[in-house]
Amino acid sequence: MRILVTGANGFLGSHLVEFASSDDGNTVYSGVRANANLKYLNGLRTEITILNYRDLESLVACLNSFKKDGKLDLIIHNAGLTKSNSISDNLDVNKGITANVIEAIRQSGCLSDNGKFTYISSMAALGPVGAGGPVSAYGHSKLKAEEIVKNSGLPYLIFRPTAIYGPRDSSFLAMFKSGKLGLYPNIASTHQKITMIYGADVAKLVFHYAGTWKNKIVHLDDGQVYSHQDFRNALEASFQRSVKYFKVPGPIILGALFFLEMLTSIMKKKPVLTREKYREIRQDWNHDLKEEHNMLKDLNLISLKDGFANTLQYYREQNLL
Repeated sequence: MRILVTGANGFLGSHLVEFASSDDGNTVYSGVRANANLKYLNGLRTEITILNYRDLESLVACLNSFKKDGKLDLIIHNAGLTKSNSISDNLDVNKGITANVIEAIRQSGCLSDNGKFTYISSMAALGPVGAGGPVSAYGHSKLKAEEIVKNSGLPYLIFRPTAIYGPRDSSFLAMFKSGKLGLYPNIASTHQKITMIYGADVAKLVFHYAGTWKNKIVHLDDGQVYSHQDFRNALEASFQRSVKYFKVPGPIILGALFFLEMLTSIMKKKPVLTREKYREIRQDWNHDLKEEHNMLKDLNLISLKDGFANTLQYYREQNLL
């Protein structure tokens, strides 16, 4: 197969490239922005391709260049914005560049007759259980991008992964830093229902479903529903020490995040966690995904305990803990 992955240098993108390039029969192109950090792609069997998502003419020319050796069988559009409260910024990136990529595919005719366009969306586009839809600017922008994909006329798959963790991720680093100190501060409800998926398993599932399904929205988790006690147990097993649980009141979290957002705004940086994201992630995410879960049999997805152990090892190797 000839495969293009956009946003290839990031956490999930690099796992997608790694999985695709592990098959010697695949030719894998890694689409990245100019001056992107390529450390996660080092040593992988892939061809780096600079993509300017804002410039349609440039995108078309780049996709046309692939046709010299044959059309693409799979395009995985993973590039996007994740850390912003601004609905306009999220729409500009997640909806805007998706529209540009799809138009460039149309104009270039780079997709093979049996090829598929796959879009990496997010469970945030579905929203928490009982919400009736997305509750964040990020989730709304992903939903808008999905509409463009569904109306594109291209054979497609839309993937909505739940919370993704594992090596190369930084979102869960704060939790592991607390675990190292023997603490598990819960910032959500005590009985919250949580779903998770390991980064490398997302890549495995994307390629698994891409080979069998078409024109569908596919939700991705590891088939389990977790509690904060499960997280605490996994941290204790990883650190081989007792971890003390305590509940942090919501008003304290919201106040701290308010000042964090002000500080990062002044410094022109993006906060790791925002008030909007906090209100989103503290809700329940145990959606009924029977169709997807029936496909998980015999795939040997990694357990939370082993996933946390691998993540801890990575953080230590990178001197992050």
